[in-house]
Amino acid sequence: MFKGYSIERKKQKGISVFCFWEKGIDSHVWKGWKEGMNKVFICSPYRGDVENNRKKAAEYSRLAYDSGCLPVAPHLLFPQFLDEDDPKEWAEGIAMGLELLLDCDEVWVFGKATEGMEQEIRFAVEHGKHVRFKEL
Repeated sequence: MFKGYSIERKKQKGISVFCFWEKGIDSHVWKGWKEGMNKVFICSPYRGDVENNRKKAAEYSRLAYDSGCLPVAPHLLFPQFLDEDDPKEWAEGIAMGLELLLDCDEVWVFGKATEGMEQEIRFAVEHGKHVRFKEL
């Protein structure tokens, strides 16, 4: 582990979670995620220029993290085990992403909306999520 930091298990909202703490602070000031932290769904293009779009999605996630939010970017995770060119797996990836979106506080939209992004934005609005259109 990194010198001066530790991971501890604690209960948060009735669920056991692992926390990354800075040692030596009496009050154990949390150095990252904290109770009440906004979960932000990152909505950005993936198809097309996949390599560049993946890099941009990681940058958008970093922006959310640097803003004190917990980024949720399923398009950085699901393509590792789903085939984006298989229509059934693509649709299942979108559906799983929408499940994650339900647990998010807001949606940050970057770039020109693709078919999948349009579904995510529509779903977010229908479920009362705050949608922010952002630019870098």
